[in-house]
Amino acid sequence: MSISQNKYSFEDIIGLLSEYGLEYHPLGGQKYMAQLGEKKTKDTTIRWQKRRVLCYVTDEDYNAVVTELHEDDRLVKLDFAEKEQKAARIEIENGEQKWSNKIVAVFYGNKSLNPAQAPDYQPHCIYVYGNEVLDTLVRILARRRMKMGMTKIDAVWYGAAVLTYDACQKKLNWNLNDVLFSQKVIDTAAKDILGETIPPALVSQHAVANSNSSDVGCAYLVDGPEKTRRISYLEEFADKRTSPNLSEMKDNIVLEAGQGKVTIRELSDFVKDVYTPRMKELLGNNSLENGSEDEKLTGKKKDFDHNIILYGPPGTGKTYNSVNYAVAICEGKTFEEVEEENYEDVLDRFDDLKTKGRIAFTTFHQSYGYEEFIEGIKPVMDDDSADIGYRIEPGVFKKFCRDNSRSLVANKDSAYYVKENPRIWGMLLGGTGTSKTKRECFEQGVIRLGCSDIKDEEILTDDGDSQNRNGHFRMVYDFINTVEIGDIVFSAKTLKSIDAIGVVTGDYVFNENSIDYQRERSVKWFATDLDQDITDFLPQKRKQMARFSLFNGDEIGIDAISGILENNGIENIFSLHRENKPCVFIIDEINRGNISKIFGELITLIEDTKRAGQPEAASAILPYSGEEFSVPANVYILGTMNTADRSIQLMDTALRRRFKFREMMPDTDILRSLDIQKIEAGGTTIDIPMMLEAMNDRIAFLFDREHTIGHAFFTGLKKDSSLERLASIFEKAIIPLLQEYFYEDYQKIQLVLGDNAKADDRDKFIVDEQVKLNDLFMGNVEDIIDEKEVTYRINRDAFMNINAYKTIAKNL
Repeated sequence: MSISQNKYSFEDIIGLLSEYGLEYHPLGGQKYMAQLGEKKTKDTTIRWQKRRVLCYVTDEDYNAVVTELHEDDRLVKLDFAEKEQKAARIEIENGEQKWSNKIVAVFYGNKSLNPAQAPDYQPHCIYVYGNEVLDTLVRILARRRMKMGMTKIDAVWYGAAVLTYDACQKKLNWNLNDVLFSQKVIDTAAKDILGETIPPALVSQHAVANSNSSDVGCAYLVDGPEKTRRISYLEEFADKRTSPNLSEMKDNIVLEAGQGKVTIRELSDFVKDVYTPRMKELLGNNSLENGSEDEKLTGKKKDFDHNIILYGPPGTGKTYNSVNYAVAICEGKTFEEVEEENYEDVLDRFDDLKTKGRIAFTTFHQSYGYEEFIEGIKPVMDDDSADIGYRIEPGVFKKFCRDNSRSLVANKDSAYYVKENPRIWGMLLGGTGTSKTKRECFEQGVIRLGCSDIKDEEILTDDGDSQNRNGHFRMVYDFINTVEIGDIVFSAKTLKSIDAIGVVTGDYVFNENSIDYQRERSVKWFATDLDQDITDFLPQKRKQMARFSLFNGDEIGIDAISGILENNGIENIFSLHRENKPCVFIIDEINRGNISKIFGELITLIEDTKRAGQPEAASAILPYSGEEFSVPANVYILGTMNTADRSIQLMDTALRRRFKFREMMPDTDILRSLDIQKIEAGGTTIDIPMMLEAMNDRIAFLFDREHTIGHAFFTGLKKDSSLERLASIFEKAIIPLLQEYFYEDYQKIQLVLGDNAKADDRDKFIVDEQVKLNDLFMGNVEDIIDEKEVTYRINRDAFMNINAYKTIAKNL
């Protein structure tokens, strides 16, 4: 490559990136590159020199990069808008700083090397071409953010995790650490980390070795024989290791950090499971062509998926965050806006929304069924006769949907609610024509029903068969149980015409002061003294109303009612519009129930496109009531599931396909943000977040990451950071949880708690003791019992021993 005489220093390149909001992190603060000096001819000593690296950039390349950065300027605003996205910017910068400080390996080089580790290393010198670094970084970044709304750190991670290899591992056998990758493996790793296929042109060489031997290199990507691409390592021997699997690669490659080590697996898992979902949530998953102008500038996403499941191990804040999610959805805010508020204030608003019926909560369990969730036949006992009757009762979800799918009917004085799809009842108030009862109903704002020969308690033993007592049972049953607030009432003038229209506003009341018509409900009459032929509005094949008629709202329609009033010269008495306030139905432990049994036919209706009012809206006829039912578009379903109980892979496939999932894993940064850091006793201090990280790393290795320990177990230390409080947490929560995880395999529990390495039994939470079988049993039992002669017990004294916690891991 030809090099321009214009030289831009490392600081120049950093400044250029910073100017356009693309702050470059050198991953460990390394601004110097290691260079191998000339080998002395008189001896075999290799001398090392540190020199400031200059990034060479041609004028043409420089202008191209600047132009590309200018074109990316609108995208940069997504990340660094000072006001609109302050919280998101802080989150991004904190995440970048954390991982930038942790990873040492860089796109284009390595740390200082110990010459004693590479006695036969051939001298060479590394040059970094600034245009390659910048061009690749910007192009990956721009492509990534256009597709996913992500940030610059993706490109840095991609380079650190896939294109480089830590050149400072202090291992004697370099041959075991040499890794050869095929192009397919590299592309697979890139797709796994970034979530999309990166064009080969973007996977370019970031450091060029100036050497006569193509086999000599230092932490750089190079094209090799047989269409392979390999991540070079210091002092490569002729014996090449065969290409490992991706999973093996993740475990073997270790990037050494200032505070410890991180494997490619850990890095990849963090990007895929934590960072990527978090950034999608912060910045939205839309390109610039989508969303409102406000969303384009701030990157905030206020539109939530209709069906969401928060999943993760115990104690990771799933139920806690369901409160934040529910309030954010109901108030039209972003999750981050609510998350930043005082939780007690959010909880007060959550309780208020529950009281208003906009949030409901239920918990699934093994015996939970369709009858509790949608509708079912429930037995009811008559207190007087001790007879058992049966009635159709709506389930919690059906009732929630009914209550939150309504239209607002507003008049001059006040507001009344009409259901979105109301039942429309035709009633004879004292008979056709004019009657005293009808006039009283109009004046007092009620509807009344007689049938005094039927007692209310009789309804409990009969569902009101239409053939029983000329259908009177059915009328009484419907008046008591089926008519709902928000239903429409027609007062029949004749069997083909009506003289009044109203909306039901009150529950059923038995008025003992009335003589003939004692059953009563309050009604807001929109209009009286009408004379409107109703036959044109009746369903097909119906020529007149029955004595007590029921029509589905879809068959007549709320618009038809408005039209009837307008035809009679009654205009603007009320206005109708849907009240689409979002509401949230929370299902805790959603994976513990039998989904097919609970949801039934609703598993299809909860899809976004099948919701009421959507172009592909769908409904179902419920089996017990025979009603037509659909799920309103303003109803959000928020579920939580504990992965320690059941893996997400084992969930009902139909449910998984209809829900979006957000993983919630243990996050020790939350403990640090709550100032839960150190606990001191007897002059000894322990770091709680580091202790939890150490235990979870061991659990993930011994079992899996779905059975780690959540940070929420330790949040109680904020108010009480005493050793007594920590002892209570371990004794009542942590130890029982580990016993459940490992099925009382106490050897593994000891490994998690570090007891296997503790010299003093007083510091062990789980103590193993030798058992003398001859003392325990009579006779010779060695041929019968093959178990090890060891028993385990929980050392209760260790809970109040600060050294027991201090020795769980090193450097606590």
